Order: sequence, then structure tokens, then C-alpha cells
Amino acid sequence: QLAQLLPQPGPRIIFTTAHANYAVQSYELPALDYLLKPISFERFVQAAHRARAALSQPTPAATPATPEAPEMGGAVGEEALFVRHDNRLRRVLVADIYYVEGQKEYLMLYTGSGKILTLQSFRKLEELLPPGRFARIHKSYLINLRHLEYVERTRVQVHGTSLPIGETYRDAFMELLRYHKFV
Repeated sequence: QLAQLLPQPGPRIIFTTAHANYAVQSYELPALDYLLKPISFERFVQAAHRARAALSQPTPAATPATPEAPEMGGAVGEEALFVRHDNRLRRVLVADIYYVEGQKEYLMLYTGSGKILTLQSFRKLEELLPPGRFARIHKSYLINLRHLEYVERTRVQVHGTSLPIGETYRDAFMELLRYHKFV
């Protein structure tokens, strides 16, 4: 509420909260980032780098999308993350991730170069991914909005694969789509 009252261009803000449902509201404001508690050190450092880069820019209104923090419609560049796969760290381009499927304590990343199985939690992966570009649609699925083909009431299609929308995720997902003018 305070961020909505500040004059524009206002200060650069990184939102932190323990409630994921506030993420959609933060996208309506000129926020640098959104951190979900508990915040990992890696995710904190990523947000700090984003803030440092933004502070070197003249104003938030004139800040172009950077490879570290692209806008929804901006260029992706070579953004990547590293995931543990087959006893090594594997570089995965963020833009190449179609969707992620949870398989107990493992995650299966479906990418342009194939499937990658990694021992990681959804929460940890969501902290590493750029905010606003991925959406959790089900307890077992996280999708890249850039590869979303269509949305039905209970299903989406991502890169030719039909995935379910969980009842508890539907409202936040639809709000995210409305905010980004997909619906």
C-alpha cells in the first residue's frame, strides 16, 4: 500500500513477503524484484545485483530491460541457471525451459534440448527464475509463460503438452494472465 502512495518515479523497491499470493500485486508496481521468504542467499544476491544495476541507471522510467531482469515482452538474452544433473552442474538457458514437473523431491525440467532431472525443490527453483516469466499452475507444474499456447478452464497447453491447472493455483494464475494482458 505504501508503494502505491509514493510519487512516480519513486524509489526502487524489492518486495519481501512470506505470502506468494502478493506476487501478482507487486507486478502492478515499479518493483525491482519480489523475494519469497525464507529467502535463500543466492536469491538475495541476485536481487542485490539487480538493485545495483538499477541504481546505476538514471531513473526507473528510463531503465531498459537487462539480461538479468527482462520485461515480459523484452528480449531474453542469454539468461541461464545451473542445476545439478548427473553429478555435475548443468547450464540451462531460462528461455529454453518449457515447463517443470515435480516428481517427489526431484524436478524434471522440459527444455528445448531435452529433459533434465534434478534434485531440487520448486521453492528453490522459483527463487532462481526471473520473476513474472514463470507461473505455478499446479502443485506439480511450473510453466514458462513464453511457451504457453492456450488456456482452458482446467488445462493449459505448453509446447504441445497439455497440463492440468490445480484448483488452488487457478485464481492467481488467471490474475497473472490478466495483468500481462493475455486474457
